[in-house]
Amino acid sequence: MFSYLAAELRSGDIAVAGSDSYANLHDQLMSWEECEPLVAEFCAEAGLPTEAAELTGHYKRLLAEVAAGLDAGYPGNTDLVLEGGRPVLRRRKGAERSKEALKLEEAVHDRLPQRDLLDVLTRTAYQLGWHHHFGPASGSDPKSRKRSAGTC
Repeated sequence: MFSYLAAELRSGDIAVAGSDSYANLHDQLMSWEECEPLVAEFCAEAGLPTEAAELTGHYKRLLAEVAAGLDAGYPGNTDLVLEGGRPVLRRRKGAERSKEALKLEEAVHDRLPQRDLLDVLTRTAYQLGWHHHFGPASGSDPKSRKRSAGTC
């Protein structure tokens, strides 16, 4: 029921009175004074250092480890090449799909609901805003402007 209601709201077939007013997100956030006593507990649970310098060092070490792993794997990566000093990722040539992949694809298609084209267009227009890029066909826009009363 909710997915149909959401689709109707997106297409404009249903409206909710007062839906044009929103709460201010920033009013709902905690202030730093409220957060500060919770930082140590959060960092302990997340396994992060509490001091700024230690936290920066922690993330620098993680980044260096990831970079070292990528560097070590580069010689075997035939899809990534350096051209003019810049990395370029080439399109990977796929292998034949396995039986399991084909079964998975079939299961996904079996479970996907059938959608009408207009519903798909409405939903993607709402989410992506692609319809804002279209205007009148070339030459069909008005050639003269309307003049208000009293002007020549």
